[in-house]
Amino acid sequence: MSRTVRDRALKTFFVAAGLAVIAAIALFPDAIARVLVRLPDPGGSPYAGPAIIALVVVLVPLVFFIRLGRLGRSAAAFRTLERAGGGVTAGARRTRSLLAAVSELYGGDAKALGVRIGIRFVLRAEAEGVGFWAGGRKPKRLLLVPWDEVRTIRSDTMAIGDRSVPVMLLRVRHAGASLELPVLLASHARASAIPLRGEAFFQVVRAFKAKQRAHLVAGGLAWEEALQVAPITAPIPIIKGQRPTLAERRAFAAAAPAAE
Repeated sequence: MSRTVRDRALKTFFVAAGLAVIAAIALFPDAIARVLVRLPDPGGSPYAGPAIIALVVVLVPLVFFIRLGRLGRSAAAFRTLERAGGGVTAGARRTRSLLAAVSELYGGDAKALGVRIGIRFVLRAEAEGVGFWAGGRKPKRLLLVPWDEVRTIRSDTMAIGDRSVPVMLLRVRHAGASLELPVLLASHARASAIPLRGEAFFQVVRAFKAKQRAHLVAGGLAWEEALQVAPITAPIPIIKGQRPTLAERRAFAAAAPAAE
């Protein structure tokens, strides 16, 4: 069974389950009432139990359809950007590690500056750099990392719960060193956010690396040199000239001969 068929089957199953619950409540109220009567007394109002069950029955489908709508917007943004051409488009999921890295990239004020990454978003390797996109049929770019700021792109793994999933690491220049943006690549199907694995994952990583190498070659680097860009795994400090402290400057001024 292909991924698309499986995603459609899951969506159909959840929709059918929600409709079945609603239909059961509408068609068999007496049977449900008899079951509720047999439940232990909560010790409060006699309507507390039915009210809680009714609330759950209403909220579960509501949350499900809201989430499905958000997934649909992300899938629509993916299709729109993919049809636009001129770049490599991939679906992705938000993680705490990515949010922390983006916040650090913006000095802790990412949300204040309007960079709000949703649960699902679209990653795109463009001519200018790596873009983070969101929205529906009219997607909006939330963040752009220029190619000149991208040090390396490589694959790695991340622990999510008790599982280890592959992630694409974007190592970018930041504050005189480097910062890693871990991107969890995921299916772009409407009803799925399954992380990419295996060949599908590495195909996206290779496509992004190819875009980076094309930029390096366009900047004057030989193709053979671009192929040998090392996948550096440690921060790269930038050597800066040591500036004298205020006390050192005052001592130097006091020792200098007074101007005549």
